[in-house]
Amino acid sequence: MANDNIIRRAPDTPTPQLETQIAPSDSPFSRREEFLRDQLQCCLCGEHLAFTHKVELSEDASPIMIMREEAHCPTCRIPLRRERHAIQ
Repeated sequence: MANDNIIRRAPDTPTPQLETQIAPSDSPFSRREEFLRDQLQCCLCGEHLAFTHKVELSEDASPIMIMREEAHCPTCRIPLRRERHAIQ
């Protein structure tokens, strides 16, 4: 009865390969439109976002120009995004 504690392992079976297919609605053009909608419209109400841009110098040892971009929804009146971009 010493063999009662042995756990048997299932035989290794190869995993099926998944086929990657692009759906007709998943074209690069529709993905681009979806990305632009996410960047330009409010995620709560769908209104177009209002952007403000301000250019300033960084306070590092080697000063570079930084553009601060802020996006807010004029309808919801909430700030949605604040980003800093280095200008070369």
